[in-house]
Amino acid sequence: MRRILAVQLLITMNCLLCSQGFTTEQKPATAVNDPGVEEYHWGQIFEPEKDVPPDTAKATEYYIKTPVAGYVHAQYKQGMIYYNGERVKADKTKAAKLFKSAAELGHCAAQLKLGNMYYHGNGVLKDRIEAARWFTLAARQGDAVAQYSLGLMCYNGDGVKQDLNEAVNWFHLAAEQNHGDAQYNLGAIYYKGDGTHNNLEDAYFWFSIFSSKGDKSVDNIKHYIEQTLAPERLAQIKQSIRDWQKAH
Repeated sequence: MRRILAVQLLITMNCLLCSQGFTTEQKPATAVNDPGVEEYHWGQIFEPEKDVPPDTAKATEYYIKTPVAGYVHAQYKQGMIYYNGERVKADKTKAAKLFKSAAELGHCAAQLKLGNMYYHGNGVLKDRIEAARWFTLAARQGDAVAQYSLGLMCYNGDGVKQDLNEAVNWFHLAAEQNHGDAQYNLGAIYYKGDGTHNNLEDAYFWFSIFSSKGDKSVDNIKHYIEQTLAPERLAQIKQSIRDWQKAH
């Protein structure tokens, strides 16, 4: 997945900056006496890590009962229930409709999930252009997985016009959120010199950030780059790496 030359796109549901699925200004207004709110909140109560003993079956029961019209949380929750077949028969088509309803209301995780479904043709007809549209919406909300996915699509010209500068921009945004594969890809782009991006110092920086997580597959490349840099410059880059890691 992290290798740029590998075009397979495997999207996870880690919505890093959008853990609630939307920005503050996009929260739908909901009346206090809305019965859907009550059902949804009962579902939340029985989720793991709450103040009562977890009961996934009961949480699912309440989520399924929640009227979803205009209620973005419930649309996404029900979409996940039907997508995964949690105590109901799995129905990817129904899940896609629920995700789309939530995504159109600005739900970040739903936008990411819908982009993934369109990319792979899972529950919907495969449509890379539509996948890119939903990834873009999630990426603009700050989701690192969507940013990385768009970077791959721009790099490969997959569903969008091939644009190496745009790919680098999206990889940078994801890499700054500590997305390992985006960090690897930046290192590879700078090392290979794709387009006008040849920069061994930047390659060393991002390969070092990536390998600090324990993957030693780029150690030989790092060693080669070290031999090309003046000792004082290498020391400066290593300090920049330490500063970046402290900040993240």
